[in-house]
Amino acid sequence: MGRLKRNQVVGNALLDLYAKCGVLEKAREVFDMLPTRNIVSWNVLITRYGQVGEIENVFSVFDQMRRNGVLPNLVIFLVVLNACSHTGMVDKGHTYCEAMIGNYGIHPLVGHQICMVDLFSHARQLGEAVELVKQTPFQIPIP
Repeated sequence: MGRLKRNQVVGNALLDLYAKCGVLEKAREVFDMLPTRNIVSWNVLITRYGQVGEIENVFSVFDQMRRNGVLPNLVIFLVVLNACSHTGMVDKGHTYCEAMIGNYGIHPLVGHQICMVDLFSHARQLGEAVELVKQTPFQIPIP
């Protein structure tokens, strides 16, 4: 673990390895030992917590990341919106989506829109889901 203090890439690789293997306790230990954390470090941890359904950890680590001055990116917002969708947290999902645009200037991609449509649909807010689908710019690739 001594290399973690000298090499960000090695630390992130070890973090990702433990996280992908489902050993999140060890992944968190590595994460906590990193002398500096970049967007990759945060992304790995938030994504894995989301994939295993540890939703509270998704929000907790996201908030910790912001308190540490690291700006979220498109991928992290996608994970957070998915977490909201899987738990039916409509208001929280809507708040994150608005923050993504208003606070960080990140324009949602189709994946983000799909998460929001899914969130509205599961909450039986079909009117909102339909309106969002109407506003979503779909592009059909031309061969």
